[in-house]
Amino acid sequence: MADETAKKQKSPDWPEPAVITLNALVRDSWDLLFGEYKGTGADKVSVVRRRIWDTIAQRISV
Repeated sequence: MADETAKKQKSPDWPEPAVITLNALVRDSWDLLFGEYKGTGADKVSVVRRRIWDTIAQRISV
């Protein structure tokens, strides 16, 4: 029975934490990528957002 409990408490494989981390990064950066920014350099933000999003898309597709 102790072995059964140990198996249930085994840490998840690497891909699962990686997916959780990626989801958290995208969720936390979503506002920066697509939200309204009216601070310093706001006129350049749309270009920066597109470049960042292209970089993220390339890394995900690799």
